[in-house]
Amino acid sequence: MAYGLFQDLTKANTNAPELLPYKRLSTGAQLVYNYDDRYVLKGVFGYSGSEQYARSHRYLFTPAVAASWIASNESFMESTSGWLSLLKFRGSWGKTANDQSGLQRYAYLDQITQQSGGPIGYLQYLITERQTGNPNIQAEVSTKANFGLDLGLFNSITFSADIFKEKMENMVVGAVSTIPSYQGIPLSNYPRLNQGIFENKGYELTLRYDKRLNDKLSFYVEGMFSKNHNTIISWNEAQRTEDFQYRLREEGYSYGQQFGYLVDYSQGNGFFNSQAEIDAAGLDYGFGAVRVGDLRYQDLNADGIIDERDQGPVGDGMVPRVTYAFSGGLKYSAFDMNFIFQGIGDYSRIMMGPGIWETTNGGMYTALHQNAWTAERYANGETITWPALSTEKSVNHEAKRFCQFQ
Repeated sequence: MAYGLFQDLTKANTNAPELLPYKRLSTGAQLVYNYDDRYVLKGVFGYSGSEQYARSHRYLFTPAVAASWIASNESFMESTSGWLSLLKFRGSWGKTANDQSGLQRYAYLDQITQQSGGPIGYLQYLITERQTGNPNIQAEVSTKANFGLDLGLFNSITFSADIFKEKMENMVVGAVSTIPSYQGIPLSNYPRLNQGIFENKGYELTLRYDKRLNDKLSFYVEGMFSKNHNTIISWNEAQRTEDFQYRLREEGYSYGQQFGYLVDYSQGNGFFNSQAEIDAAGLDYGFGAVRVGDLRYQDLNADGIIDERDQGPVGDGMVPRVTYAFSGGLKYSAFDMNFIFQGIGDYSRIMMGPGIWETTNGGMYTALHQNAWTAERYANGETITWPALSTEKSVNHEAKRFCQFQ
């Protein structure tokens, strides 16, 4: 099988250069060889181009190969045919490319703008150079590998297991990690580079049960569980100074890792419950004055000051690490009904703003604030799940990890 696809897409945007058409050309071929329903080989070859890149880097060749062995169809497995309906081993390796990496249009060209103006009777032109082009920029390429097992029992139960790994070694990243901001050229003008390294790996399990009750009535149920972990290996990231507890905020973490202040529970409930506790801690908050009832943050670098140097990782990044689903269906004659439940896990985000912080819009209070810290509630041993409220921004209104709400 061979295919070809040409895209000429114009978006509803009148700004230059976004008003120009987006063009892609994709071609490819697939070859499959099946020997006696026991050995299957597949080769897939893609050759695609995008106008996002210079002519010398516009097209990419993306090959992939796969093989499978259906062991249950072997002659030496005939004795198991009564209960083993399928035993299949499979593996694949291939490359895929992506041109959606957040680049500005025509990132390989210098972006120069001309504006006219000046006093009445005069015409002046202002030439401004903005983006500096990178003629070597190209699509991000991922190398993927997958190994799987399919198992069928009694012509009713089907189980599949897959392990996978993906690695991108030319991820588009910034070029300004080692360039000082005072060198005269805005950092936003520097081109982006294909120098990042990203990795994702994990596994997926699927279990399905099919049952035919009679000629008209049948049903099935199916469950799926998948877990993955991605890591930014290289981001072209500059290290922060040695007084930062975490000198890197991207490399070594999952994509989209957030940082914030960590609440200190080692001295009690995570709050300053008296002025004596504030005095004994001897901490200086670099972003506000501490009050009784405020959160006690961890001084990670032990310098007596709570500031951005003490921020630590919060959550697990932007990509959920766990995905699960449960589905089923019932069929009677020509009528059928299906359902599906699905969800994600190992996923958390920092929540701020309206509905979270009570200072929004001059005072917006929700159920989150019902058990806020007060001297009376603390003295009576009542449940406290929120710091002392405030009509203005306080030290509590910062990105943070607060375990009561994880």
